[in-house]
Amino acid sequence: MSLEIYKNLLHDLGQEISIPDLAPDETGYCNLIFDETLMVEMMWVEDTQRLVLFSRLGSYDISDEMEIFRELLLANSFWRGTEGATLGVDGDLVFLARRICLKEMNLKALEEVLESFSRVAHFWVDKISLHVADPLAVGSTAIEGIAGEDDPSLRV
Repeated sequence: MSLEIYKNLLHDLGQEISIPDLAPDETGYCNLIFDETLMVEMMWVEDTQRLVLFSRLGSYDISDEMEIFRELLLANSFWRGTEGATLGVDGDLVFLARRICLKEMNLKALEEVLESFSRVAHFWVDKISLHVADPLAVGSTAIEGIAGEDDPSLRV
């Protein structure tokens, strides 16, 4: 049931933002790129009946690991720096993720969630960029290696 809600919400969102073919693939995956720098990925998880939003925010210099971890933990505490999302780390790559129940979600609520998520993600991309080993990588960190020229990502 909720998978259909997800498909319908993406369709309606696509109409709203002039991407008429906005739809998840056969696995429930879809992504949007905001401001040419931030990819917000969406994945339908059938087992939990939840939509998961996530973004790769960038890598940090390992020498700053303790400072980064402290900032991430403080932000995650009662979600005070994430607006309901959660920051995590895999190796030296920082992620932002949020699970959403779509049972009573409408288009306006989805737009608000995406706006909030992208605002928080942009903030953390900027914050993490202060701790990168290669300053030339700043700005492309969030989508580098993910979206190529032939990538079907949908730009917002």
